[in-house]
Amino acid sequence: MTMKMAKLSAALAFSVRPQEPELVVPAKPTPFEIKNLSDIDDQEGLRLREGPNCKLIVDCTAEGVLFIEADADIGLEQLGNTIQPPFPYVDEVPFDVPVSSGIVGCHLLSIQVICLICVGFIFAVRPNHAICVIGLVQFLDAIREMVRGADKPSQLPVWQREIFSA
Repeated sequence: MTMKMAKLSAALAFSVRPQEPELVVPAKPTPFEIKNLSDIDDQEGLRLREGPNCKLIVDCTAEGVLFIEADADIGLEQLGNTIQPPFPYVDEVPFDVPVSSGIVGCHLLSIQVICLICVGFIFAVRPNHAICVIGLVQFLDAIREMVRGADKPSQLPVWQREIFSA
């Protein structure tokens, strides 16, 4: 991966140096199974993997989540109010990893953490377009709960896409 330079103003610029992407695998064994998506998900351009009759499927292989860590030579104090949405350097900071930018054959989620010199960080999540936003929010809530010490999420995941199929 190559270093990116972002220009904040005529007087301020920063660079971001990414490490090689890695897969963060589950801590415990997970079932290897195939999950069907619904007819609602079955749209042109939304392809994870095609199963029988060109239906979308998620292949649960326990490969993990694509994780990219990077270091930036800037701190929050230099960024000032620019960290509030809309972040003006959104195109400069996240990294495009070929195995995460497509639909078919790509990971469902990649997470990027950019460490700043002030010990702060930028956290970016890049979901596959076929993932439901509500499911992504539930996933991020589960991460938040477990980071705070929970043994398991308060809302366990449920897969019932079949109710949306004809």
